[in-house]
Amino acid sequence: MTTSESVLVNRVKSKRDMAAFSDLVLEHRKQVYCLIRRVVQNHEDTEDLVQETFMKSLRFIDNIEDENRFGPWINSIAVNTALDFKRSKYQKGKISIDGDVPPEVISDKFVDTDESDRPLRSLEDEEIRQRVDEAVLKLPENHQKAFVLFHYNEMGAQEISEIMDCPVPTVRSYVFRAVRSLRKDLKDYYQSHKE
Repeated sequence: MTTSESVLVNRVKSKRDMAAFSDLVLEHRKQVYCLIRRVVQNHEDTEDLVQETFMKSLRFIDNIEDENRFGPWINSIAVNTALDFKRSKYQKGKISIDGDVPPEVISDKFVDTDESDRPLRSLEDEEIRQRVDEAVLKLPENHQKAFVLFHYNEMGAQEISEIMDCPVPTVRSYVFRAVRSLRKDLKDYYQSHKE
């Protein structure tokens, strides 16, 4: 892209220049898609949420204070949109998780290499995923967001701090507290399924 991001943002803010907005979408679409997909795990829902994210960004572009920080700002909107979607699906009882379970939350003892009971194992894995997802959705919003960006999207603390607009030590604290809360919340479940 030859035009700087801040110039594009300024053109969208001042003139509602849709060509400039299109350039911003092209520049950030892949990152937004990846962020949402890691949370939602479904291509169709992800595509809908990507579109919703960019529509929100256009609607609220006047709220961006630093025009050089469009990337972290749109990433924050993307994560919030995905988490809101998961919360609404969870509350309706329709949530489905097909992603990886963070190893820091669930012990390796849940992983079974014996393939003889694979159908049963698959049901147990789904139950574990459901439990983890329920626990993540119970976290305070900042802890949830930091945890999702760190574990599901594999971002570093510096990148998360830019998206969340808070210092790196605060991000680390949010992730630490999220993991601690998840361990506590999942402890009884783990104990009841321990051999």
